[in-house]
Amino acid sequence: MDSLVSAEWLAGEMGACDLRIVDATKHLPEAGRDARAEYAEGHIPGAVFMNLEELVDPAAPIENTLPPAERFASRMQALGLGDGSRIVLYDDSAVKTAARAWFMLRMFGANHVAILDGGLAAWIASGQPLESGTITRRAQEQRWPVVMKLDCTTMDAASSTSPSQTTSGLFPPISSATSLSGRVASLRLIEMPVLG
Repeated sequence: MDSLVSAEWLAGEMGACDLRIVDATKHLPEAGRDARAEYAEGHIPGAVFMNLEELVDPAAPIENTLPPAERFASRMQALGLGDGSRIVLYDDSAVKTAARAWFMLRMFGANHVAILDGGLAAWIASGQPLESGTITRRAQEQRWPVVMKLDCTTMDAASSTSPSQTTSGLFPPISSATSLSGRVASLRLIEMPVLG
């Protein structure tokens, strides 16, 4: 599956048992729009709603930091996404939020992820139908794996011998990678299983 698919291609794949369609719309606050309400009013048939507002790390000091692996996995399983899914994302947002969803899915191990070229507008323009209401899929029995784990060791720039602080986690805070105090972060990839 290509990373960018057309409305015609998606229409031809509808009903495939491994296909999952995801509305990843998120609006900026100043837009005054409610993405979840708009999804309920009309979405591509079979699409589930990915709430990007929830897919962040609430404890992070930086806004919109990627969520912990466990949080991401539980949300994806609740949406019915799992090992073997072909996932097509779309949005109806001025800021093209399907791209953020694509990035997160790829970072957390999904290999078969695409964005609908032109989003919901292209689907409607091609004469395809919409459905209303909320779609709830049965949660996947397969566990969405922890896909990437980084070992972040912070050390003095003047000395590369002894780490002064070590934290383990998915993604270290940006401040640990470029610090004004002359300290640098050494990132070591220690685990990276993938799906598919």
